[in-house]
Amino acid sequence: MGAGRVHRLPDRPAQPAHAGHGGGAAVCRNATPAGAQPGPGCDRHRPLQVNDRHGHEVGDVALRHVAEHLRAACRGSDLAARHGGEEFVVLWDGLDAAAALAAGERLRALVAREPLHAGGALIPMTISMGVAAAGGGDRSFSDLLRRADEALYIAKAGGRNRVEMAG
Repeated sequence: MGAGRVHRLPDRPAQPAHAGHGGGAAVCRNATPAGAQPGPGCDRHRPLQVNDRHGHEVGDVALRHVAEHLRAACRGSDLAARHGGEEFVVLWDGLDAAAALAAGERLRALVAREPLHAGGALIPMTISMGVAAAGGGDRSFSDLLRRADEALYIAKAGGRNRVEMAG
């Protein structure tokens, strides 16, 4: 698995040995990390706005900005990876649902607290996340990702800059 050119994280994680088996893994899937809007904030859920307003180079810097936060939030057995387009996945090993939700909220708050300085602009950043803890109903890593993705869409529909736990 090679590192992505823009964000320096591995692309699409293979199924880790601890994913989807027992209650020890949690996946945090987040939407894209930035986006310029007029007014109070930016929201990575609208990445073309960053590219349109600040250029593609700044859009790439925005991806790296969030990727660095993801990588910093990982412990030795955790994995942060790009998961297509401008989405990322974080696999936290050994966290139950409550701890995974708390870790996701800490990461969301960190990104929101640290705006991006790029292209002569100060760009506020937000992310939304869907979190799913591995459970008995997950037959595969794909099941775990699907549940995290469903929670992500709930977070985005609820106003973005949120963390939602999969049911």
